[in-house]
Amino acid sequence: MKKFLYFTLLITACNSKDQKLDGAYILVAAKYEDSTLSKNNSENKKTIRVFKNGYWINICFTQKSIINCYGGTYKIKDEHCIQKVDFNSTDTSVIGKEYSCEYDLDNKYSSISFTGVDLNKKGYEKEVYKKISNAEPLKNMSLEGVWIMRPGQAGYSDNNEIIRIFSFPAFTRTIYNFKEKRFKNTYGGTYQFDGKELLEKIEYSNYQIPPGSTMEWSVKKLTDNEIQLFDVDSFNDEEIFIQTNNQ
Repeated sequence: MKKFLYFTLLITACNSKDQKLDGAYILVAAKYEDSTLSKNNSENKKTIRVFKNGYWINICFTQKSIINCYGGTYKIKDEHCIQKVDFNSTDTSVIGKEYSCEYDLDNKYSSISFTGVDLNKKGYEKEVYKKISNAEPLKNMSLEGVWIMRPGQAGYSDNNEIIRIFSFPAFTRTIYNFKEKRFKNTYGGTYQFDGKELLEKIEYSNYQIPPGSTMEWSVKKLTDNEIQLFDVDSFNDEEIFIQTNNQ
């Protein structure tokens, strides 16, 4: 009985760690094999990484432009985070590849560190991220998760993948083309949702939406895992998203 209880607790602890990786983080420091440079985020340059339900997106940006954006899916195995790259705005050679890195969460779950080799396996690296928090609680959690737009919506071709990730207080919306292995655009920032109205405050964008602006959407639930978004400013922009999970 004691052995069974220990085994159960061990499984629970492992699953708890796996689930804890979900969240939005900002890069605060990094060290690489070929450099002792500490890459602290500044007002001019930020790197945000979002994990949710087996999906991840990394965005490096300034107030004026997107430096790079890449992401895909991930899984946890033997205390390693194995990330597959589905798109990359600056290096298409890594698309479809997987890379593994150790990760470590602090006791208070306020930061996370990754240790391993970089995407091109050129050198050893360690990156430290701080979890993004918000003093204001999320009013309604029903948008939390990963959503992919139904093909052919809003004038986009079927080859385009439009993905939204909501990991409070952060959100990101990214478009890429599977067939052409081409990144198209991204925007994101923070969000609040009350069950009907979605308010997005834009922090970064290479779309026609300027950073510092706010977008407001009316959300209609179609099914248990399907929603329709209406742009409150025009109501000409309608987008249907289906919730997905890779875990």
